[in-house]
Amino acid sequence: MKTAISLLFVLLTTVTVHGQSVWLGSGNALQALNENQSQLIMGLSDRAELICRAPSGGAWVHVANDDMLYYYKANGELGSSLQVGGLAALAVDDSGAVWATRPGNDDVIRWAGMGSPFEAFPVSGVPYGITIDGDGFVWVSCSFSNEVAKLSADGTLLQTTPVGFFPTGISATHDGGVWLAEKQGLRRLDSAGQTVWSDVAGVFPIGVTTDIDGRGWFTCQTSNEVVVVSNTGIDHILNVAERPLGISAHADGSVSVLCRLGESVVRFSPTGDILASTSVSSPGGMGDLTGLQAALVVAPDQDFDGDGFTNSEEVLLGTNPYLVPQQLFIRGDIDRNGAVQLTDAILCLDHLFAGADFTCLESLDSNADDNLDLGDPIKILSYLFMGDTPPSGPFPQQGLDPAPIPGFPCPQ
Repeated sequence: MKTAISLLFVLLTTVTVHGQSVWLGSGNALQALNENQSQLIMGLSDRAELICRAPSGGAWVHVANDDMLYYYKANGELGSSLQVGGLAALAVDDSGAVWATRPGNDDVIRWAGMGSPFEAFPVSGVPYGITIDGDGFVWVSCSFSNEVAKLSADGTLLQTTPVGFFPTGISATHDGGVWLAEKQGLRRLDSAGQTVWSDVAGVFPIGVTTDIDGRGWFTCQTSNEVVVVSNTGIDHILNVAERPLGISAHADGSVSVLCRLGESVVRFSPTGDILASTSVSSPGGMGDLTGLQAALVVAPDQDFDGDGFTNSEEVLLGTNPYLVPQQLFIRGDIDRNGAVQLTDAILCLDHLFAGADFTCLESLDSNADDNLDLGDPIKILSYLFMGDTPPSGPFPQQGLDPAPIPGFPCPQ
């Protein structure tokens, strides 16, 4: 079991973490909201229904009236997409792969992205919500069979547990259990799937997230309330605008709530006080909208980026737990002499065919396609001798990659 880390975060006051802004749909657009400031990320074909932040700082997105699953990089560029069918919920595992429920297929899928096919695992009873705990187990709420299914990391069905009527949202806790929303109540299961607490509050709970202290925050879409529950019972019942759906926690202990018909995003303090309320046109998105769930519940004691700090330590430090601190570089300048020259194309070939080692792989990715292949030395030669466009930024001056991804480090 991963070490419970909630006590560490009692020390937090206000921490702004890269990747901790709220990603949400606004009309037919994907936006990032941070401290009342919104930024357009990408236009979409329809409203974003499901959003789950990825280790790279980007997000997996499923759009209304669309059977595609999209991965958008941190800078808004489309990284990959795949036709998967209708989805109900998303979650990310400690490798960065996305899991999703497909109610119409009675299964869950896992997709690593980047051109790979998805895997499908049968789960009967109309799977709806999905979450992943610190040991890699996948928990799925099955709305029609009134059960919660537990799968291993390889998709093997381990057990099903009877719960209340029509379970929907589900969120893993720091101790290996889950919070569960049901149409007629709230529930907490321990790591063995046994009910340790249940109660009735609000009308039609649907969304749930786990905050840094391990409490469950539930959106009740019919009564327009948010119910906050600790291990000892209900702490707060908060009134919000009409039809609260999406909900996600932040590293400073606050929680953001998306109110679909109320067209607003409300951010609450740990004690239930309103910190901010932002008007958003037709907000959409349910899932891990900030990325906190993956970093602090799924894998708090892991070191995703290999920089010597665990994910939980990096959140305390205010750094991104998914990426090594980046060094300034020029794309295509492989020998790091400040200019892109013929020698750089030769060095790139040395890396591809002779195994030459370079610490800044970002500089080798000359065509910025997130792959190291023949296209990179060809890009350099085309630029130098055929009048092709120059490499994309950072170029010609040193800078940081605007959309870094794991596997292409340029460490300090």
